[in-house]
Amino acid sequence: EKPEEAPEEKAEETKEEAPPVEKPEEAPEEESIEEQSTEDILLQNEEEIKEEKSE
Repeated sequence: EKPEEAPEEKAEETKEEAPPVEKPEEAPEEESIEEQSTEDILLQNEEEIKEEKSE
């Protein structure tokens, strides 16, 4: 049973590592958004929504 659990844990770790990699990229974007105009923010939000739907 242990050999079966090991690969599963590795797979979970890989999935868990992916989201954190995206968060550091989003953080600086959020900081720059505060400096952008409301229109720019709305446009960026629309692009993010389209990306989420396409996934």
